[in-house]
Amino acid sequence: ILGSTSAYPPKTDGLTNEEVDVNMNLPRLKSEEHLRENYGAILVRLAGIYGPGRHVLNWIRRGLVNNTDRYVNFIHVKDIASLCIEAFRKSEPGSTYIASDGTPRHWSDICQFSATEWNIPKPKPTIPKDLGKRLCPQKILKELNYQLRHPNLYEELRKIERTEAGAKNRESVNHQI
Repeated sequence: ILGSTSAYPPKTDGLTNEEVDVNMNLPRLKSEEHLRENYGAILVRLAGIYGPGRHVLNWIRRGLVNNTDRYVNFIHVKDIASLCIEAFRKSEPGSTYIASDGTPRHWSDICQFSATEWNIPKPKPTIPKDLGKRLCPQKILKELNYQLRHPNLYEELRKIERTEAGAKNRESVNHQI
């Protein structure tokens, strides 16, 4: 089962791992836990998903991101796919995991990076309603003996941006022909 790390409450100290209590008031969590506890489902809770078709820089461009000092965590879609296969192959029934790249960042740092690298206008700074959480993916990486193939958000954003820019240039040339 793929779940969300939004199941874990914001945390002001330390890292959030699988030992932190989840918010069982959320109906989807009750369903996930029921399947895990009663049927041995393997539960992988995902950080923010990015990759081709889910581009963080476009979220900033569209005004979907607040420029805050709130922590945000990400995982590349290709790592999710590989982790799911490995979890299916190697995990004990009823296991729970957090999947993230292991590098919590502030939205304000990502906004600054996008402004510096690509001149994407930064949203006005705002005060977050909470400080978010810093996710720890060590359990899934260690138990599944998995090394992330896309561990560096900024490098991956550069690759996505180059790929999308190349596609736009090819599209423009094709329209001219």
